[in-house]
Amino acid sequence: EIGKVRTTLLETTFYSRSRDISEVIRLHTLGELERLMKNDPETYLIGKWMIRVFLMMHDPTVDVRLKAIAVIHSWYSETWRDRKIQEHLDDFAQRCLSHLVGRTGDVDARVATAAIRCLRQRSLADRLGDTDFEHVVNLCVGSEEPSVREEAASFINSHLFKDPGILAPQAVPPGRRGGIRGDSAEASTGVLVSALPGGID
Repeated sequence: EIGKVRTTLLETTFYSRSRDISEVIRLHTLGELERLMKNDPETYLIGKWMIRVFLMMHDPTVDVRLKAIAVIHSWYSETWRDRKIQEHLDDFAQRCLSHLVGRTGDVDARVATAAIRCLRQRSLADRLGDTDFEHVVNLCVGSEEPSVREEAASFINSHLFKDPGILAPQAVPPGRRGGIRGDSAEASTGVLVSALPGGID
């Protein structure tokens, strides 16, 4: 009975408030949905709520977009014991991942950085197609924003070059991996990324 009441409240308030003219209301609504889903994991099985969160990544307000990405990040950073929820999240990622990839080109560097950080999670990175994967990698040298380049370099560290990586805090000793320095993204990204199939356009 309580579940039915909760669902009714969501259906009658969330959709309208998530499109409210006030960004404060939209942000608050997103936070309340996040809290509700954490308290009642069965809500994850209702795809329309998750779809709305993904769509809110396109909100005109930066803070709302950042919050939407943070909510999605939390979904995929947890280990779910309930197989149904895990399978639903996996299926949902497969169908909606393009929305998150699209945010890596956001006009606000904070949003783009948050999107790349979210995609670094193994559960999401493994589902990226070759084109989307290379797109994220290319941001390491193609973005004008330092924070975006650095986060893309961390993505490369996580999924391509773990040892020594391209963000190592100390210089790589001469003779190892060609003596590439690893104390900054710019110092080694061009050399390492050129080793990718197809290189950088």
